[in-house]
Amino acid sequence: MKNKSYIRTLLHITFHEAGHAVLARLQDLEFEYVVADGKTNHVYFPPGALCNSEKAIIMLYGGFRAQHLLRKPLDANIASFPNGDFIKAKEQAQALWGDGDQEKNLRRLSLKAKKLIDKPNVRAAIQATASALRDRMRLTAAEVDQIIHRTSIGHYE
Repeated sequence: MKNKSYIRTLLHITFHEAGHAVLARLQDLEFEYVVADGKTNHVYFPPGALCNSEKAIIMLYGGFRAQHLLRKPLDANIASFPNGDFIKAKEQAQALWGDGDQEKNLRRLSLKAKKLIDKPNVRAAIQATASALRDRMRLTAAEVDQIIHRTSIGHYE
């Protein structure tokens, strides 16, 4: 039997990656597949798919925001894994806005991610995607699209 800490960590990982995947598809960002197996946790985008766009930054914040749906405390290991996403978001912001409005725009896009995830049907899509990731550990973008369709949320403009 796996220990509780490992199970809790895997639960947070699946929600984190599901948040990325659902927000990516809601914004028509193409990806190949998402993996959440406790070792390789990542959404695999084709080269150039995340070319310095606001949509990419919203997707990057989606992982962190989705973890908060669990309403369970984050231990030190779990709390540290969004750091790579924050670094990538800052890199994207630097390319988009330079030093000028970077922090203001990052806060604005983080809030957009939160507002998306606060919608009940988006939460349902993230929960269903996280559940599928717990069962199968890997989903294609088409499978995530099917989950989104089943939860009737359509596309975000």
